[in-house]
Amino acid sequence: MSFTLRILNNSDSAALRTLRLQALADSPANFGADFGRESLQAASYFTDKINHPDNIGIFGAFDGTQLIAMMGLQRDSGLKRRHCAKLWGVFTAPAYRGQGISASLLQMLIRIARQQPGLLHIRLSVNARNTAAHQLYLRAGWTEYGREPDALSVNGEMQEEILMTLKLVGDHSL
Repeated sequence: MSFTLRILNNSDSAALRTLRLQALADSPANFGADFGRESLQAASYFTDKINHPDNIGIFGAFDGTQLIAMMGLQRDSGLKRRHCAKLWGVFTAPAYRGQGISASLLQMLIRIARQQPGLLHIRLSVNARNTAAHQLYLRAGWTEYGREPDALSVNGEMQEEILMTLKLVGDHSL
C-alpha cells in the first residue's frame, strides 16, 4: 500500500476529529484527553488544534483521502522552555498498524523538528503498558528519563507513564 504523509491543514479538521475520537475511544489509557469531553467539541475546536500558535504541526498519514495515523508536535510556549517541544496525540487506526506508518510519520516529524531554530529536545510520555509505542520511540533514538506512577486514572484504573526525550542536536548552546 502507498500512503501520503503530510502536515494537516484546515481542510483536514473533520478528518482529525474523526481519527482523534476513534483514538480516544479505542485507546483511552494512551491519552490524557477524554472521549466524552472531546466528542462534545465544535468543529472549530479541531481547526484550532491545527492552527495552535505553538504547533510545529500535526502530522498525518493518509490512505487516499482517509486520515489513518496522526501525531502532533507542539513547541513549549514559555520563553525559558522554547528549546523544547512535546510529541502528542500519536495514533494509528488499528487496521493500519504493523506497516511502519507511525515510524515513517515519526521520521518526518523529527526531520522537520531538526529544522526549527533553537529547538533542542522533543519530550513525550507513553503508557507503560503500550510496549509497541515504547519500542517505536526507543528505535527512533528516544531515551527514558523517568516514570510517573498513577499518571492517569482510566475507569478507576491507575496508569503509569514513561517519560522520554529525544535530543535533536549534540550542542546545547543557543
